[in-house]
Amino acid sequence: MDKAAAIGFEYSMVDAGWEGWSDKFVTLKDLVDYARLQKVGIWVWKSYKSLKTDSGRKQFFKALHEAGQLDFDAGFQEAGG
Repeated sequence: MDKAAAIGFEYSMVDAGWEGWSDKFVTLKDLVDYARLQKVGIWVWKSYKSLKTDSGRKQFFKALHEAGQLDFDAGFQEAGG
């Protein structure tokens, strides 16, 4: 985030792989909080496959909200093509 802020980026993308973090939503909240102090917004990538069901969307959006995150990108291309 420091480099993103230093070069004037308004946003930074947390791309595929973040869901493999231990305590992923706690870590995401820490990142969002720090980025906010740097005046950098965070976008979170999420595979569309897990958002196909109502329950999957609700669970994900609730977890994002609790992490202080408002923006996400639903990816339609999975790793490897």
